[in-house]
Amino acid sequence: MAKLNESIAIDNLLSEILQNYRESDHDLIIDAFNYASDGHKNQKRLSGESYITHPLQVAHYLSNLNLDTETIIAAFLHDLIEDTEVTYNDIKKKFGKEVADIVDGVTKIDKINYNSKEEAKADAIRKMVIAMSKDIRVLILKLADRLHNIETIQYHNEWKQEKIANETLYVYAPLAHRLGLQSIKHNLEDTSFKILFEKQNKEIQEQISQTNPNRTKQINDAVSVIDTLLSDNSISAEVFGRPKHNYSIYKKIVNNGLTFNEINDLVGIRIITDDVKNCYTILGLIHANFQPVLGRFKDFISMPKFNLYQSLHTTVLTSNGNKMEIQIRTHDMHYRAEYGVAAHWKYKEKPSNDLTEWTSELSEMSTEYPDPNEFLQHMKLDLYENEVFCLTPEGDVLSLPQGSTPVDFAFAIHTQVGEKLIGAKVNGKLVNLSNELKSGDTVEILTSKDKSKGPSRDWLNIVKTTRARSKIKQWYQKQLKDEDIQKGKTILNSWLDEHNDILEAKSKDQIINELLSDMKLPNVETLFQGLGNGNVGINMIGNKIRKIVFPGDISIDEDLYSPEIKSDSKTDMIIVEGYDDIQVRIAKCCVPVPGDDIIGFVTISNGIAIHRSDCLNVRIDLEKGERIVDVSWGYTPNTGTIVWMEIEAIDRPYLLRDATIAISDNGGNILVAKSVTNSKRIVSLIFQLEISDSSQFETILKDAKNIENVFDASRIYPGKN
Repeated sequence: MAKLNESIAIDNLLSEILQNYRESDHDLIIDAFNYASDGHKNQKRLSGESYITHPLQVAHYLSNLNLDTETIIAAFLHDLIEDTEVTYNDIKKKFGKEVADIVDGVTKIDKINYNSKEEAKADAIRKMVIAMSKDIRVLILKLADRLHNIETIQYHNEWKQEKIANETLYVYAPLAHRLGLQSIKHNLEDTSFKILFEKQNKEIQEQISQTNPNRTKQINDAVSVIDTLLSDNSISAEVFGRPKHNYSIYKKIVNNGLTFNEINDLVGIRIITDDVKNCYTILGLIHANFQPVLGRFKDFISMPKFNLYQSLHTTVLTSNGNKMEIQIRTHDMHYRAEYGVAAHWKYKEKPSNDLTEWTSELSEMSTEYPDPNEFLQHMKLDLYENEVFCLTPEGDVLSLPQGSTPVDFAFAIHTQVGEKLIGAKVNGKLVNLSNELKSGDTVEILTSKDKSKGPSRDWLNIVKTTRARSKIKQWYQKQLKDEDIQKGKTILNSWLDEHNDILEAKSKDQIINELLSDMKLPNVETLFQGLGNGNVGINMIGNKIRKIVFPGDISIDEDLYSPEIKSDSKTDMIIVEGYDDIQVRIAKCCVPVPGDDIIGFVTISNGIAIHRSDCLNVRIDLEKGERIVDVSWGYTPNTGTIVWMEIEAIDRPYLLRDATIAISDNGGNILVAKSVTNSKRIVSLIFQLEISDSSQFETILKDAKNIENVFDASRIYPGKN
């Protein structure tokens, strides 16, 4: 019965795909489906479904985006080269070079030997980028592939889920945003966020429930009011509401330094109308009937985003004082907002010049950074979401990532403008080249007429864009090639001289020749130059050399952990069964406190160490055959015991104050307090406390977890760090 239901579902999906295409293409699409079905006939997904359900679902996603017939065929075939005996030439012969190239672009590189799985994945993404620079459909197909994989991620084990989700959140979701594929982007983000940031997601959901429990009713009421307003003014438009995604809320808190209550668009309304004139008319009506929030109006119609997104954004106050974001756009703008670059195929347009230039820059970057992991790191930096819009003195608009400088602006105009840059004026005033640009700034670039003038290496520390960084490095590569070659030679020779075991096994000449062959480099000067200019890291080269000289050699750290046990004067509280007078010490790895379930551990020369019964070190030592004795807590009135705790939260003002109150109100005595905040505004509050027993500590933890923005509070054991 299950197989019959699967067969019906497959037939239904295939029929839905065919409905989106001309009858003249149906035979070709069905042929591709049958070819893929035959290739995957003996394969199953982790869910137990036939493997063909995956490429079929990917093709269905793409058909809903109105992608062309060639892309749909490629979607059916996209896993054949990787997972079956089918080759590139087989696909090329049967379905043509165009389809074969798309399939090849999304095929992972599993048949090549890499130093790590991470490197293999990075190189797979690198290959995808190179392919998409020639045909953007490669990336669109890859995103659809990733979307279905993340939607069925529950069939993987926990560590695999985290690995996939991490890559999805920080590589594929930004790529989807860069192409304007908002529907895919939000699905990728939300699923990944729940896996990677479970506690933060739960905290945000609780905040929404507490502060805005009637969000759905609020949206419906606002839609009704606006519908009536437009109808009374004889304006045709579609009005609907949308709650903000949890991950979008989290990013605003972290990136913009906002508290939860400062977020303006927890409730959002979209108004879709027929033409641009109506957009501005509706904007006037909204501002006439609702109080606008100062500084919250953005006109992306006259100044589109880098991915061609167009819309009017404004934030207003409702009658009950809540903030509400309203987006106003035409039907065509809405389609482009949801489907981005995929809309080009519906409207029979070519991708924009900006998009073409961006993919070309990524392709250049793949050449500049031969190390796959280094390439991936730089690509992540380039997948920005927050942009600023700056103007040339002639009025041309350039979009740049937030934090960009006049140096980035100069290279965005032209490479030669960047190379000859000597100064900049922002809004008519001379500024430092490290000055961060803001939206609306008019930037005038001052250049030198000196033909020998070039960029400064120091600029690498202030530029934001990959284009600027790449062009600066390229200039120095051309100018300082000989110097870099000599420097790289010195770096490699120094590394080899420090590793005698390698030189004892093979000569330098043998190592270098095999290294060139492994890296597919034309000559040793290319290797030295890459090392000298920093494009190739010595650690990466060292790993390759060690793999060449000692293939299959694996180093294992045998001494993973040795428990630290120190003397403790407060041992009268411990009763050892069968012993009246014996040295007892509190183990610092788990630091048990009165009320904890404890166990005694007989050491060779240091008496009995007292551990929590769930301490990892007890399990390790039990495996070594050491002796365990029964112990218990004695009478411990007014005994002060030292414990450590950690509070994890999304940072906000007065968080430390609230944490200390939660501790002190429950009788805890704070001996040490430390606060660490990372770049994502996640704060870790570390406390050393003096308490009487474990029940008091549990109460402190409970109250700490109820503090606003806190997503976890737990006991920690410094001896393990």
